[in-house]
Amino acid sequence: TASGVDAISATVVATARNPHWTILVYLAADNNLAPFGVADLDEMERAGTDPEVQVVIQGEFSATDLKYSPCPACAAPNTFRYPVPATGDTAIGPDLPVAVLGSRDMTQSATLRDFIAWGRQAYPADRYALMPCGASMGDGYGPIVVAREPMPADPALLAKKSIAVPGTLTSAF
Repeated sequence: TASGVDAISATVVATARNPHWTILVYLAADNNLAPFGVADLDEMERAGTDPEVQVVIQGEFSATDLKYSPCPACAAPNTFRYPVPATGDTAIGPDLPVAVLGSRDMTQSATLRDFIAWGRQAYPADRYALMPCGASMGDGYGPIVVAREPMPADPALLAKKSIAVPGTLTSAF
């Protein structure tokens, strides 16, 4: 395109209102966490989709660290954006083409602000959740459960539900 960013396509479900949620996944894995970031992305694809929840990723992986976990579609070392499709995870890394942004410094707050602004404009919703991946989050942080209807934070109730977590090697697991 004129801006130098590859175009991507997404399936949009037309409703009379916005979806309930847009989950913005900020996957900063331009380091030794790259193979785990690819695994996280694959888990999100396996979780499937819901017309009330949109999941979009801005990610960057280290080409050096992907040599042990090849991912041809990961655009390493470039930053990319990717709406998680309902493909069920058919390949290592993104199942569909990604929008390549070039190399962005994912450690800068301006890069994060740009992703959030883009996500809100491109994927409008009633509510938004930002899910940073690829770094330690510290005390008091943890996973959130996104549900269609309010539900109590009862571990026994959650044990009977299908849920997706960012990865088995994260604090959310």
